[in-house]
Amino acid sequence: MPSHFNHHLSEASYFWAQTSAMQAFVTAASVLVIAFLFRVHQLLKAVDQLPAPPGKKWKLPPGPRGLPYLGNLLLYSKGEKGAHEIAKYGEMVTTHLGSKLWVVLNSNRLAHELYAKHGKVTNGRPPMPIVNDLLSQGRRSVMLPIDGWAERRRVMHQLLSGTAMTKYAEYQAEESVVLLANYLRKPQEWYAHNARYANSVIYRITFGEKPKEGGNLMTDVTKAQFLFLLMPAIQLLGLFPRTRRAPEISSMVARDI
Repeated sequence: MPSHFNHHLSEASYFWAQTSAMQAFVTAASVLVIAFLFRVHQLLKAVDQLPAPPGKKWKLPPGPRGLPYLGNLLLYSKGEKGAHEIAKYGEMVTTHLGSKLWVVLNSNRLAHELYAKHGKVTNGRPPMPIVNDLLSQGRRSVMLPIDGWAERRRVMHQLLSGTAMTKYAEYQAEESVVLLANYLRKPQEWYAHNARYANSVIYRITFGEKPKEGGNLMTDVTKAQFLFLLMPAIQLLGLFPRTRRAPEISSMVARDI
């Protein structure tokens, strides 16, 4: 009888140990999942939903309510109709694209007032994790903060003046003719024509020659740019710049590229 009792006691102890181990595993896994979701939530929150800088408060103009995390993406996807809906909120409107905050100016008067008279405050550039950090290693001149941009602007002004500007104007005039012809042939692809124009002018300024006649170089470059920007990881970084700080997101982007 005692041996039989001991056998059942041993089985009960084993079962209890297994159950405790499983409960500990589930608890640990739950804590990790909750911590991960909290981190993701913080990375996806809009800028004005984060704590304001010390001693300051967020003071933003009115704007349309958006969806959690997505903000006003659906409104912007309506194109011109969406722009008219945004304008109903006044001269200054607060909108959100993912976690990015955009204040839309709906009048020339206000735009001139802010940029001409308050340039030191309003001329800053928002984070550009794709164009500046990922593609340019943080060295793209026009994407730099004001203190990093001032010196480069002086050098660029010297390079883009005088006889050089005259030559570049010739490039622009020739490519403008091609641009207008493309508008007439395929007006529905205006966005691709604009990209081709920009790429062609930059190519000629950089290499001093026209792209080869009959080639598809500029068309291929434009397609590659569109495909790159449509990659899911790139879209994620563009809409939620703070996700660049997460190692798991950075590794995912690196794999896709």
